[in-house]
Amino acid sequence: METASIVEESAAWWRLPPVDAARLVAAAHELSQLRTLDGVMAVVRKRARDLIHAEGVTFVLREGEQVYYADEDAIGPLWKGRRFPANACISGWAIAHKQTVAIRDIYADARIPVEAYKPTFVKSLLMVPIRAEDPIGAIGSYWATHHSADDRERLVLETLAGFAAVAVANAQLYQEAHDAVRARDAWIGIASHELRTPLTPMKIQFQGIKRALARGLAPTELAPRIERAERNIDRLSHLVEQLLDYSRFANGHLQVQRELFDLVPIVVEVCDRFNVDAQRRSTPIEMRTPASFRGRWDQRRLRKS
Repeated sequence: METASIVEESAAWWRLPPVDAARLVAAAHELSQLRTLDGVMAVVRKRARDLIHAEGVTFVLREGEQVYYADEDAIGPLWKGRRFPANACISGWAIAHKQTVAIRDIYADARIPVEAYKPTFVKSLLMVPIRAEDPIGAIGSYWATHHSADDRERLVLETLAGFAAVAVANAQLYQEAHDAVRARDAWIGIASHELRTPLTPMKIQFQGIKRALARGLAPTELAPRIERAERNIDRLSHLVEQLLDYSRFANGHLQVQRELFDLVPIVVEVCDRFNVDAQRRSTPIEMRTPASFRGRWDQRRLRKS
């Protein structure tokens, strides 16, 4: 039996008895409020067992060529935390074929990896892919007796799998948004600290220059202080340009202007710029460059690096 799409399921499940429909509505409402995959799995496994009276339920995730049994709720241990080749187990079969599969006797079906089932209570099962058009996993239901899953059980589990697919997608989007906001906030915190770092000495230097001018200090004696202030201004300008680049990148407007030129003169220029401070700290910069190194780069950004 091929699994219906989520849209088709949402229309078909109203044919279920009112009690089942009401419980599925409650499950959908509960899933709609969740923001984590763990929360989604916990609701699905509990609701699946209650709805179709199974002795066990697993929540399986596709991971490339493997399937991962991420969660379970059962009368005995199943395979939680284990991974299997997708082509060697029934959940992988349901995912690959985008089909629901019901097996009354697991030991009579060649698709079942018997050795993995022997330590368990399972004698029959119902496996439904999550997201029919492009499965991200599967929900498995298991019985300790020889049980033939009927149309009602199939439809209930397929509908729940459809709700689970939407809930998993929402949880993933929420996590991605949360991670992006956290990364942005961390970067802004670092940038704010870096911006404050040159501002404090700049203020001190300019205050010193003002006092020196009031005392009538000669311009030649002011030159070192002015140079230090200029270096801090350059550093601040560089940090502001980085902030602008970040903003442009976040909005998809960052443009890299590549042009053909020799990289060696820029390396020499940048090193000379930093060498003044390096020599003052007794850590001079030594350069070893080829005579020429031509390529296509963004010259403006390299000069500001």
